Amino acid sequence: MVKRTLGLLVIVAVVAAGCLGGPTDTAPAESPTDGTTSISSDDVPGISNGSLTNASALARANEAALSETGGELTTSHGTDGAETSLRLRIAAGFSTYTLAGSFPGGGDQPQSIDIWSNETKQFVRSGTDGDARYRVVSREDDLPNTIALAERYLASGDFTVRNESRGDGTVRLTADEYTPPADGHGPFGEVSSYSGTLVVAESGQVQNLTVSAVDDEQTVRYRYELRETGIDTVSPPAWFDEFPESASLDPDVEVTVENSSYLAIRHQGGDAVPQGSVLILTTNDTTRNATFETALGDGDVRYASIGADDGALRLTEERPDDSAIEPVMSPVSLSLVTDEGVTIHSGGMAWESTSASSGDASGGGSSESAG
Repeated sequence: MVKRTLGLLVIVAVVAAGCLGGPTDTAPAESPTDGTTSISSDDVPGISNGSLTNASALARANEAALSETGGELTTSHGTDGAETSLRLRIAAGFSTYTLAGSFPGGGDQPQSIDIWSNETKQFVRSGTDGDARYRVVSREDDLPNTIALAERYLASGDFTVRNESRGDGTVRLTADEYTPPADGHGPFGEVSSYSGTLVVAESGQVQNLTVSAVDDEQTVRYRYELRETGIDTVSPPAWFDEFPESASLDPDVEVTVENSSYLAIRHQGGDAVPQGSVLILTTNDTTRNATFETALGDGDVRYASIGADDGALRLTEERPDDSAIEPVMSPVSLSLVTDEGVTIHSGGMAWESTSASSGDASGGGSSESAG
């Protein structure tokens, strides 16, 4: 029997791929200056001789200013009809924050995301069209990715000073040429046109950053706007009172593919997977569900297979008969969700096989809990 480990991906709250936000009705943040002092652009971190020459220095100054005062900002990124939009409200010192918004979910409906974070954990609620999912993940970084992402866009253009001092303690810069990143990890690929505007205070606190580029024949837009400053604490949002108890569960579960035909789900420690939890399996562009009729505790194993007769997903305590099942096709993704809607495990893998029963497979990795 050939066994391949299913490499499970920890679900993190941001989605990844950049946390962004959209337009609001909130009044713009007041400038951190009193609005009466003219400033020199050369006093702004990262700006020298009328140009933004060090995007990293400006990004660090912006982060330091937000850490000192706290603040609320919105960002947005994407193309028409596929935009990620988020609002971030963060306390001074980055001790607590809330993040709320939406991003493309792969279907007709956008995916919603809500996060409340204290100094050690992130409490996440996500879903589509009212179908909420909950999870708790460790807070790995002090800085939300929403803020860190701004550096990539600051470095993406040839920003030069347009207004040396606007009379409100800020400087305005514009850009009309794309600057490819030295490390090759910029926000764009094949850019045919580019424009950008940056408004920044003397402290380096970014007030507004907008970028528009035609990338691979698609118009991509990014917007960062500071809405408010002077926030000392951020309390849990109203939905936090409804956060399920099972969100604190942390099972140690390993999932393997056996004989390229079915999955083995092994409990190796930590909390049990509760009775009534659901295995959600996607393979060959089809999603199937199966319910744990009993809890999955320490040392327990459940085998997940697809019936050859009806195509239904089954969970059994015994290995299935190969002649009675349809082989699980690569790639696969799965999640374990409690009856309270809490995702306590999630991941996916791909493998190669000359046939479903040959055992000539490759791939794998380590299993990890999503909680």
